[in-house]
Amino acid sequence: MENVDFNPSNIDLRAPIAEDLDCYHEVFSDKDTHHFIIDEGLQDFEGSKKKLNTLIKINGDLKRIYSITHRNTAVGFIVIHLDNSSAPFISYAIRRSFWRKGIASSAIRKFLEVEKGNFDGFKAATHLENLASQSLLKKSEFQSLGEKELKMGKRVLFEYYYS
Repeated sequence: MENVDFNPSNIDLRAPIAEDLDCYHEVFSDKDTHHFIIDEGLQDFEGSKKKLNTLIKINGDLKRIYSITHRNTAVGFIVIHLDNSSAPFISYAIRRSFWRKGIASSAIRKFLEVEKGNFDGFKAATHLENLASQSLLKKSEFQSLGEKELKMGKRVLFEYYYS
């Protein structure tokens, strides 16, 4: 998929399906990608399959999950962590093979178009060394709330808010 047209019109969001396993496994098992995820650890193939099946089952209850697709192939995901607040926390990840192609920017724009009216705002966080994600959030009109150590991880994060 090296010379594929990554026009934003080719990026879409949909509920995750079992066929997205390759994408989710690439994210959950890749140490470079996983370094930026606040999660419980790297997954083998069976662990990724179990995690994806769990996400599919709980979609809409505790979390709202979107697979980010390019021409109907999953290349990443966005998760809204529903916590009964008017500004829930969002997280996202892109397969490393699709980094720096504008996919995350397009997906976040589409996500905000779809979900903006359903909440008062969104919170997001990124590791201090993840300059690409910080830039993405700022470009997407998230405002920095400064550094914060979240319970989910031991590393300090920048926290952002979008309204």
